[in-house]
Amino acid sequence: MLEEKYRSKEYEHIRKNGLNAINLRENDELIGVRITTGNSEIVFVTKCGYSIRFNEKDVREMGRTATGVKAITLREDDIAVSMIIAKPNEELLVISEKGFGKRTDISEYTLQRRGGKGLKTYKVTEKTGRLVGARVVRDLDEMMLINSDGIIIRINVSDISTTSRNAMGVTLMKTGEDVNIVAIAKINYTDAKDEEIELEESKNNLEDKSDVALELDNGEEFEGEDVTEDYLEEDLDDIEEEVKDSEDEI
Repeated sequence: MLEEKYRSKEYEHIRKNGLNAINLRENDELIGVRITTGNSEIVFVTKCGYSIRFNEKDVREMGRTATGVKAITLREDDIAVSMIIAKPNEELLVISEKGFGKRTDISEYTLQRRGGKGLKTYKVTEKTGRLVGARVVRDLDEMMLINSDGIIIRINVSDISTTSRNAMGVTLMKTGEDVNIVAIAKINYTDAKDEEIELEESKNNLEDKSDVALELDNGEEFEGEDVTEDYLEEDLDDIEEEVKDSEDEI
């Protein structure tokens, strides 16, 4: 697992066909990109349940086309699934293929030197499956889990148990024998609040429309969004024409 760091000015002038951000080796792939402060703490989590936490100062700045340096030494048949910026007072949430998850205080992950084998962060078994991903979370955040059948659930982080690093965790989403969790996403507390405000505004707009009712001189009633200026003018013209026809007959 390799990592590379460079200044953001390297991307001030991007060509239409893009820029090469990192030189990938055969069978390697990019799993994440994060903006750091120069003194951020980085956490890598692997599929077999290991993690490493180190300061970004351990990673020297490089040019865009460099291959990078080793972030964590992977064990046999293991791959990195998440790269995270850790902050104080946050917790690391990990989720497995079979829908198990747990959160652990970030302080339990001791700072190490870059390139080590890391610490055990999850007890992977046949029952739990391997890890799908990890996120740093707080109580007010929410998570979305998606399985291989396309089913999505949304849960509160506060409902997920806090346990030690090598615990199995609890069931967050039930999966069948041939069904696995394939993706996870975090909804920050601020994003959730904005979503609630938008939903409330939409609800109020619908209620306002349902309260609109207008009865014309001919006794017809129109409600909600059917009442438009053009429609009313057309109907009033029809009424005036009927009145004129009646006068002519008299």
